[in-house]
Amino acid sequence: MKCAFRYLVLLLFFMGASFAVEKEGAKEKLRYEDISVKDWEVHRRYFFSDCECRVMYAPTYDMRSGKVVLFFGGRGSSQLKTNIDAAGADGFRRKLLSRGYMIVVPFCGSDSWGSKEATDLANKALGHLANDVGIAIPQKMPVFGSSMGGLAALMFAVRHPERVLKIVDIYGAVDVAGMAKRKKSYGDVINVLYPDEAAKKDATPLSHGKALASFPVKIYHGDKDPTVPLSYSQRMEACLKENGGNVQLVVVPGIGHSNAIFKIIGDEVLEFLTSPTM
Repeated sequence: MKCAFRYLVLLLFFMGASFAVEKEGAKEKLRYEDISVKDWEVHRRYFFSDCECRVMYAPTYDMRSGKVVLFFGGRGSSQLKTNIDAAGADGFRRKLLSRGYMIVVPFCGSDSWGSKEATDLANKALGHLANDVGIAIPQKMPVFGSSMGGLAALMFAVRHPERVLKIVDIYGAVDVAGMAKRKKSYGDVINVLYPDEAAKKDATPLSHGKALASFPVKIYHGDKDPTVPLSYSQRMEACLKENGGNVQLVVVPGIGHSNAIFKIIGDEVLEFLTSPTM
């Protein structure tokens, strides 16, 4: 009996030791690379088992602060570059980081068009940053995006409303069916992602006015945009207002479908993203 008891104790001990090694091994599997480290910005890329993302923060950033914003890039975004990395957005990004915020940029694919898979990948990335990296990710946070990323930001709010505090949509491609008809290369991808009109409609923020009306929303669009018509944002504003939403559309004169818009709207977007939400 004593031998059996000793055997059980030893077995439990080694099982515990093995579990500890596995946990330690899991920690060692966390992979990242520092893309750049400046006096005002650390730019880091994380690789997780089922997704990846980048984060940008000041060297003095407090990982426990919970000051996080989520950004969705436009069509053609890569693992290393989106609209927020463009030269025109540098000043805006620097000011946001100086206020003690971290920008999380999930990689959702270069041509995702706000798909469920893309927005779910973003949510997974937030979970990994909290659970695997130890960053204090708030339950709700400001979300913004431009072009195809504006569509993704709005659809992220539709699918994961528990994560969203407020939304900034910058010349968002909010009419999926309309975008599919505008250019063959758009349609080639959109028609695969959303093969019928019902699927396209469900993936269009204009179909979810009631759900999106629960968030404060700011929309920015240049009046010279040849890629995503200004009318898309005008329709989005009208849709949210019809549903009682708190929304404002800002039309930027003389600007087309360009990241240069950040130089003009940057300070206003900054105030909206970082101001307390009533």
